[in-house]
Amino acid sequence: MSKSSTVAQSKDAERLVADELKGRRLTAGEWRGRGDADVVGPGRHPKWMAQVKHRSNLPTYLTEGLKQIREAVGSSDTIPLVVIRTKPGRGRQAETLVVVDVETWNRVYRGGAGSGYRGLHTTT
Repeated sequence: MSKSSTVAQSKDAERLVADELKGRRLTAGEWRGRGDADVVGPGRHPKWMAQVKHRSNLPTYLTEGLKQIREAVGSSDTIPLVVIRTKPGRGRQAETLVVVDVETWNRVYRGGAGSGYRGLHTTT
């Protein structure tokens, strides 16, 4: 696969993520002033920013973790999270990441009808 093809796929993934999250993809000139974000939330003062990573596959531990927690949660309003924690090592602290699927993110962030959540989103 050529580099231009990979770059095009990454940009397409950023556009799709912006659409799924109801955010906006930053152009090359914009992200320089905002670190290395690809997508930002709606409004003049976005409440979130995202760095999009496009991959062919997710690691098995992550897909299995998502499957397990989805089964455990079932149809309840409980938020299914996968938490990944790294081991501390030579001079570096452990890191903890929380992974949630887009559907759950939108349900919690927007507090959609019947979601059981108040929502975190406010437009400014």
